[in-house]
Amino acid sequence: RMHGGQDQRSNGIKIKANVEWLELFADAHQNQKFLTDKAVAHELLSAKLVTCIWFLLPLREEVKAGAYSVERLQAVLQQATGILFGNGPGVGRGASQLERTVTEAMVQLLGTMDKSVNGSVLIDYVENHEHRMIHKRTHYFEIYERHFAQFRNQSVSLLEFGVLHGGSLQMWKHYFGPQARIYGADINPRCSELAEEQITILLADQESRESLQHICKTLPPLDIIIDGDGHTILRQTTTFQEMWGQLKIGGVYLVEGMLTNYWPSVGGGDKAPVNFVEYTKGLIDQLTAWHTVPNSGLVVNEFTGIAFSMHYYDSVLVIEKRAMQALHVRMKGAPSFPLVPADQAVYDKGWACT
Repeated sequence: RMHGGQDQRSNGIKIKANVEWLELFADAHQNQKFLTDKAVAHELLSAKLVTCIWFLLPLREEVKAGAYSVERLQAVLQQATGILFGNGPGVGRGASQLERTVTEAMVQLLGTMDKSVNGSVLIDYVENHEHRMIHKRTHYFEIYERHFAQFRNQSVSLLEFGVLHGGSLQMWKHYFGPQARIYGADINPRCSELAEEQITILLADQESRESLQHICKTLPPLDIIIDGDGHTILRQTTTFQEMWGQLKIGGVYLVEGMLTNYWPSVGGGDKAPVNFVEYTKGLIDQLTAWHTVPNSGLVVNEFTGIAFSMHYYDSVLVIEKRAMQALHVRMKGAPSFPLVPADQAVYDKGWACT
């Protein structure tokens, strides 16, 4: 299938070839048929896995459209990472560069390839299942699934501020599955009656740092934190400042109801200095502080080192937490034109810090 030095196979056939290679390797590994040298086997598999994942990333929409089975692809990639990393790749400061690379690629690939990340799973639950009352803006469901799909059917720990009638806690229990531990926090003592299997209710005042610090002592490290009740400016800022440290590396912090930041009746207003939206604009600066020049007044801080991304939607902010380091630039392939000395130095080395 080669013509003029180019592979003429369709993308579907290329994906199939990669998947079958990984499946054969996994089968041989399980049955100890060849490559008994663990180091050699892992080196071979890691090189193939990284190449395969980065090949698949641009083809996500093709796969979602039916070019290949999403379920089979997910299964073989998770099987391969299981061989390499045991319980799966890590992202913490002790993780290897390979683990961080695979983790980043896997999150991008599998977290956005699932056909059901358009909100349909949660909407189906809200509309067609029995549950306690749920009060959500309808565009939230797609946002939830975009960022939470990677945690489904895993041992996930989630905390949501704002219990109300308890319906959304039941929704998370249904969505994440039987391994999930769901925590709801509310200032109303009556909400304690809504605890059930997998669901724990905590009493907390989001305007009190002492109250938030107290519940942190009773909570495990969390994969997901949802601030769905901090509809005053003070609550959103205070809750983020106190709870961000409770979120695991690899976790997701979501704030909803940010429209109130523009309401003078709750202390908000456009460009108001105490506005939580204005506060997060400072976090954007910290997210990219790696690139500031000396004496600019902006320096890398703890948030810079553990914040991977910030996603703004209408009334919602999602922050993804991940161990970060100064980014690198890669130069690969044959130059079409002569390179300037600075670019030539990077090209000769293969990479450079930004």
